Amino acid sequence: MRIRTGRRGGSRPLTDVPGVADKNAKLHSFAGSQLLEAASPSNYLNTNPELLETTRTESGQNLVRGFKQWVDDLQRTLNRGAPAGSENFRVGEQVAVTPGKVVLRNRTDRTHPVRAADADRLCRAILITPAWIMKYYILDLSP
Repeated sequence: MRIRTGRRGGSRPLTDVPGVADKNAKLHSFAGSQLLEAASPSNYLNTNPELLETTRTESGQNLVRGFKQWVDDLQRTLNRGAPAGSENFRVGEQVAVTPGKVVLRNRTDRTHPVRAADADRLCRAILITPAWIMKYYILDLSP
């Protein structure tokens, strides 16, 4: 069996349909890309050579760890708990909180001015640019 590589070949026919509005063509292209990504051989144990090698080297312990992490995530989700690792961040130690408000909001971003809580603190502006894959998640910086 031959596995074809490359993205263009699979999703392109979804956009080359006569009479389909541009917005719908883009939506179909996005959905097709998502399906192709989900079906990628690297997402499955038996078709991912790197994962197979790691599993062989570790005698399957990587799968055991992954399953335990999945169960932990599931329990935290069902109990409405905080994400794993968030207990390592404490306001005033690893995370800072400062007053602020949104001064500019448009379709793609929001601008928040930052002020130091007191004169002893250094205030440095940062630009947070989440990865495109996180575009559907909310970046919550509140404590």
